[in-house]
Amino acid sequence: MFEGTRKRVKIFCDRRHSRPVRVFAFLEVFCFYFSFAALAALALNVFLAGLTDDAPGRVCRALLSVSLTAAVGYLTNWIAIEMLFRPYRPVKWLWIWPQGLIPRNQKRIGEKAGEAIRSELLDPDKIADRLCGCVSEAFDSEELRRQAAEQIMEYLRQKAKETISEQIDRISESPRGFRGRLFSPVSRVIGGLRGSASDIADWALDSPKMVEWIDTQFIPSIKPSVEEFVREHAPETLEKIDFAALIAEEIEKFDPREFHELVNSVAAENLGAIQVLGFFLGGLVGALMLLTP
Repeated sequence: MFEGTRKRVKIFCDRRHSRPVRVFAFLEVFCFYFSFAALAALALNVFLAGLTDDAPGRVCRALLSVSLTAAVGYLTNWIAIEMLFRPYRPVKWLWIWPQGLIPRNQKRIGEKAGEAIRSELLDPDKIADRLCGCVSEAFDSEELRRQAAEQIMEYLRQKAKETISEQIDRISESPRGFRGRLFSPVSRVIGGLRGSASDIADWALDSPKMVEWIDTQFIPSIKPSVEEFVREHAPETLEKIDFAALIAEEIEKFDPREFHELVNSVAAENLGAIQVLGFFLGGLVGALMLLTP
């Protein structure tokens, strides 16, 4: 109950926040404790009235009336906002309100949010355009092109080493019989090249000009083909992904307490404004009731 109030006190004491935020945090804390103090004053007044016949003065009754209407205005909004999230888990003995509104309907909220996001926000054509834009930026970046060229050269070196080793192994297989005896010296020479496969590949492909050619000519030349491939296949791929089920599953797994803290971190000022407004409106109504003959 007092966890949110402690956070508001920290906000008020933290000078890194703006002045309006700190003032609002102070008002929320003030209204919270004032409302419970007003209820305590009402209980004390009823208790004392049962012990003595002395009635409180007119001014005391007026102050108590205004304080109670303000407290009701604040606490009504505070309880309504808390009931959105609390209790986080079902409580069997709370038969009127066993669980908070959002945790109780978390699965339905996830399903509706997934359907809405899929139908309204995830336009395959727009996503394909955005992906093409990312591809274009990557191709236009000199650093990324250079890294891609180096990766391609490394891949070619590795494949060349594997291919040379395979061919040497194949050639070095000695035939049997008389031909094998004739081929034996050649086979030993070729077998000696097996350990030099890496050096041969590096010698054949170690060319700065080739890296430059891949960077400046090869990669830019395949840019239109990559963009066309993305534009043609991205919508089809996105349609195969069930975003509605994916989003619903992630929302359902989201812990209600963490979701409550997330909402508080984003909209705490607005939620606090609702509660503070209820306090002042309740107090205003109480004051107007006193003026009514």
